[in-house]
Amino acid sequence: MLNIEGLTEKEFLEKYDPSQFEHPSYTVDDLLFAIEEKQSNDVRKLNRKKLQVLLLKRTNHPYINTWCLPGVFIKMDESLEEASLRALKEKTDFKNIYLEQLYTYGEVNRDKRTRVITTTYLGLIDKNQSQIKETFVNEETKWFDFKINTISMKKEKIDNGVKQILEYKIILSNEEIILDNIIQVIINTVNKITTKEVKIVKNDNIGFDHLKIIYCGIERIRNKIEYSDIAFSLLPDKFTIAELQQVYELILNKKFTKANFQRKIGNRIKPIDEYRLGGFRPAKLYIYQK
Repeated sequence: MLNIEGLTEKEFLEKYDPSQFEHPSYTVDDLLFAIEEKQSNDVRKLNRKKLQVLLLKRTNHPYINTWCLPGVFIKMDESLEEASLRALKEKTDFKNIYLEQLYTYGEVNRDKRTRVITTTYLGLIDKNQSQIKETFVNEETKWFDFKINTISMKKEKIDNGVKQILEYKIILSNEEIILDNIIQVIINTVNKITTKEVKIVKNDNIGFDHLKIIYCGIERIRNKIEYSDIAFSLLPDKFTIAELQQVYELILNKKFTKANFQRKIGNRIKPIDEYRLGGFRPAKLYIYQK
């Protein structure tokens, strides 16, 4: 088949000049969430769990000494998924972690160096896995406790629709550092069409637009946890119902009664003939039912 210039595909490709178009740079960034478990001194209580996110400290310009997600520039001979896995291996030494594509970010001035578009990947991991325990964490790579709280919620009428303005405080902290940030989310619904904009109101030493990415990541997890089995990625293979409930409450930032939670998870779990010892009585163990 010939094109409008009378060329075959082979002839067209032989004449094609890729330099006639500008080429932006392309990166991938990996957003990793994990559950950290702290041993309780009270045998009557469950071990305390915290949701964490992995950040790296930049050692070069731009945004030197800020905290960012692990990422790499994509090579010409690799796919997005391959680049995402390479970023984990090079920047964190993690291997064999499930990642799913989150969003692509392409704001014109998101990188001070040049026009850079990034595709982000989201991963949930159980830190008790041996491969995670052995991974290096040093002064340039740290786990941060993650907390998000609603500051304000406003709703106002606009032409043919409604505008919602939500503000959230995002605190990232560990034993040495506290990063206090504020995100604003503007949701416009006009003629039954909804658009969303995420703005950084206060950025406390987080590079690029990675605070937006972190917010969008937790929003994705909260949405998916309601209809998928994503929460089980944060747990060991065998767990108690109480431990599973802890994870749900941590992510959704809400409490469930035991009866309501058991109805919620339905047939997603299967009991096994094993028990978790400790406390006043053994606790029945379950596995994820695929």
